[in-house]
Amino acid sequence: MRWWDGQTWTSRTQPTPAPDEGVAGSDIIGPGLGAGPQAPSMAGSARRKPWYFRWWAITAAVLVALSIFGNLLPDDTQAEPTSAADDPSSEDEPSSDPTRSAEEIEAERREQARQEREEKRAEAQKRREERAAAEKAQKAAAAEKAKRAAAEAARVNPATYRAVTDRDLALIVKNPDAHVGKKIMLYGYVTQSDSVTGPKNLLADTSATPGYEWYDFDTNSLISAPGPNLFANVVEDDLVTLYVEVVGSYSYDTQAGGNTTVPQFLANIVRVTGSVA
Repeated sequence: MRWWDGQTWTSRTQPTPAPDEGVAGSDIIGPGLGAGPQAPSMAGSARRKPWYFRWWAITAAVLVALSIFGNLLPDDTQAEPTSAADDPSSEDEPSSDPTRSAEEIEAERREQARQEREEKRAEAQKRREERAAAEKAQKAAAAEKAKRAAAEAARVNPATYRAVTDRDLALIVKNPDAHVGKKIMLYGYVTQSDSVTGPKNLLADTSATPGYEWYDFDTNSLISAPGPNLFANVVEDDLVTLYVEVVGSYSYDTQAGGNTTVPQFLANIVRVTGSVA
């Protein structure tokens, strides 16, 4: 005998009794159980229904079947097809109004095709204009760059500076602002090049012709440089040849406490030719 606990067969067993003992399931005690709880009878166990015949299993099965069946039904909430008036995609199509003639529909289609061609031509023309503008800007930038490069090359080319006479220089010194940008050659005697003037400026007496003594130069001038390196080897009492551009007039306070105005020149080339020290 094996015991049924109402759900499954257990591991409790007992030898089958002889037929004449009249064993009733309720009087049998499992081995080693003594006077413990009585095991359920065989007759009671046989009368128990399997789990799939019980009310909760049947209810669950019915609910699952109804759910599957409901999913197979057509969806009554499906949106109705929109009308041609509500459908944005129908705006570009000729109307299918049955009251219109085939000639009218064909004319509308031709008009739409013409408008599409005009739009494409306009877009193509816009792209051409944009490319032309970009090419023009590139050419202008390249031309400006070439112009700056040419000006820089000319700035350090002695051949681009003009020799002047004493009269020409006298006219420039008289009104420097009227000759801004002119490129000329000057000769000078350095009168001050120190921490006061700084590395990019010096004072010099200048002339339109070469000289050998300090008294050969009679025009007090401020000579400036585009960078600090140009005057690195220039000191007071040096004789120099200068290739300059006219900047204009410049006023400064003198060491004696006065004020003076002198012509200012921008030196692009300087050559030390001697010294009077």
